[in-house]
Amino acid sequence: MSNQLIEYMGLHLLSLEQDREKLSDEMDLFEEQESNEFRSLDYEYNQLIGQIEATRHLLSVAQDIMEA
Repeated sequence: MSNQLIEYMGLHLLSLEQDREKLSDEMDLFEEQESNEFRSLDYEYNQLIGQIEATRHLLSVAQDIMEA
């Protein structure tokens, strides 16, 4: 069961990173960075970064526990 959770977390991390890349590409299309649409994308991008960092941390801790 623990290995399944770690696998899931790894897949979730991959999905978040793909979402981040897609969002980054979307943001690159905007010339006006002061627009509400760009700010909304920027906010979402920053949220994704936080989720990615949290998932990486939890995955690392889970892997360390499994190795102990």
